[in-house]
Amino acid sequence: MVHNATSSTRSHWTSALDHAFIADLPATTIPDLGRNSLDGRKGLLKDAEPALGTSTIDSHSTKVILSGDLTITHVLMGRGNFDHNGTEDILVVLNR
Repeated sequence: MVHNATSSTRSHWTSALDHAFIADLPATTIPDLGRNSLDGRKGLLKDAEPALGTSTIDSHSTKVILSGDLTITHVLMGRGNFDHNGTEDILVVLNR
């Protein structure tokens, strides 16, 4: 699949997936592991996961440590103005 992203004129994203960025993501920014794993998750990730930890792997990847020894790797796959509205969008993949 090819997408013709254009240059953006503004961005609200940080240059890296650092702890502050990850902590301020929605609480539902985890893989749906079934058995109602997303039920009741409201607010920000840092509120739903008080022991939230992160470890930078490289400039595009961050390991996120959640409760229950669950580790998720957030990988920045792309940046660009995908929807052509002038604001930069990002594509992040969550790997377990």
